[in-house]
Amino acid sequence: MPAFAPVTIAGLSKLSGIDVDVIHNYVALGLVPEPRRQRGRRHLAFHREHLDRLRFITRALALGFSLMAIRELLGIDGNYTTCGDVYRLAQRTLDEVRNLDITPSPALESLAAACPRRGGPNDCPLLGELRRSE
Repeated sequence: MPAFAPVTIAGLSKLSGIDVDVIHNYVALGLVPEPRRQRGRRHLAFHREHLDRLRFITRALALGFSLMAIRELLGIDGNYTTCGDVYRLAQRTLDEVRNLDITPSPALESLAAACPRRGGPNDCPLLGELRRSE
């Protein structure tokens, strides 16, 4: 993975394709870590971890997860430590979407169906998809 120079929020917005205001909201909600102040600079700095987190959120939203479910996937709410935990959250999301008479994401259905439902988070295909690098 190439080196990642710290960027401003505008730079992070450009790299992620996410509006600056949305990034601010994700930080305020605790979905994205607070930026760090670079020594000797006025602007706050965003790093690779911020970009990776935004990509995770974007992929999770595209699969149909709510922001509350994404908090759980990130371990902010709840304690998702096993692949089975993630599978149950995916199933809950699929059920919620179906209850609204909305067709669930075929990708989420496929990932949930392929889930082994055991092992740690590194063994989880769903988390692997959400965490993958570009």
